[in-house]
Amino acid sequence: MADQEQEEVSQQQEGEEQQEQEEEVKEEEKEEGKEGEKEEEKEEKEENTEEGSDKESPRAKRNKAFIAAEFNRVRESLDVEKTRITKPEYKEYSPFIWTSLEPYHNTYTVNYLLDYPEHVRHGYITRKTAIGIVDPEVSHSMDTSLDEVPKSSPRSPREEYMVPKINRGEKAKAAKGSTRLPHWPVVKYNRPSMANEKQLNWGDVPKLREDLHTKYSSNAQDRLKYDSKRTKHDWYRMDLAQLKDINEVSRSHMKVTCHAYLGTSAGAKKAITSLAKVLE
Repeated sequence: MADQEQEEVSQQQEGEEQQEQEEEVKEEEKEEGKEGEKEEEKEEKEENTEEGSDKESPRAKRNKAFIAAEFNRVRESLDVEKTRITKPEYKEYSPFIWTSLEPYHNTYTVNYLLDYPEHVRHGYITRKTAIGIVDPEVSHSMDTSLDEVPKSSPRSPREEYMVPKINRGEKAKAAKGSTRLPHWPVVKYNRPSMANEKQLNWGDVPKLREDLHTKYSSNAQDRLKYDSKRTKHDWYRMDLAQLKDINEVSRSHMKVTCHAYLGTSAGAKKAITSLAKVLE
């Protein structure tokens, strides 16, 4: 009887152990299934991001290819120029003023940006600045201590958008806007008469230079008249004719000042000489 009881007890223990093992196996399978699902989700996300990055317009691809090709061309030319910069031998008791001009040919930053994966927002910081005057210790801390650089984070690609059409010519004049920018200065040049008679070539360059010299040089008659007229307008616009009422001690100084600031050309000198007679 005792032997049968021992066998039953041992059988029960073995059954319990088998059940525990089966439960452990089931839990491991569940964990493996969860890990597999997570990996599948990651793979799906990566595929989605790759598909989103691949959905680029041909124009964007051409622009990227052009930027890379242009950068390679500029880098090659800079490398050639860099080889021409040689470091001189160091001499004692003489100032060492050589510089490698590295900021002008260093392409590290552009290389880093081109090699970095797309659709990533780069983290960066800037040097601390002050609005007003600060103490020396504060200025030193701004130069030496920097904040922590934020980590780069992924971002979604920007959607394609239509470039707004720019109005030009008569449409630009008719368009309503609120710009306060001044008009772009344009040099007005009268077409020479010889250009209307025939097609110009390199042999006509001396004649064109002579024409420019007679019209636009400092001693040209048209230039003399224009500068003289402009100086007279400036004189009366600034009410300088009232200088006749100032003290006699200050008249000589004002006369020199008028000649220095207003008599900047031959025509202006001629006009200011006659206008400054009120100071004599």
